[in-house]
Amino acid sequence: MARDLVALLTGMRVLSVATVTARGEPRISALDGHFLHATWTFSTDGSSAKARQLRARPAVSVAHLDGEELALFSHGRAEQLRDGDPDWAETLDHWTAHYGG
Repeated sequence: MARDLVALLTGMRVLSVATVTARGEPRISALDGHFLHATWTFSTDGSSAKARQLRARPAVSVAHLDGEELALFSHGRAEQLRDGDPDWAETLDHWTAHYGG
């Protein structure tokens, strides 16, 4: 079953990413997501509202929906990867291979 799920999540998947503003207002946006080692990876511009919200309040909900065939919901904490982090090189290599740069 886990292998089946991973196969369905291979490649880029559109995610709905939910955060909360400083006033407690929910915000949701769509981001490119990649499922690596049972963890969603996604990026956003460091100066964006989404990035500011995640830095201040890292609790996040992520959903990937594929029509009526698949709905995967995840809840957790966002972590910013930095050069030197254990998963940095592999994640960067994956994203570079997908986007070409």
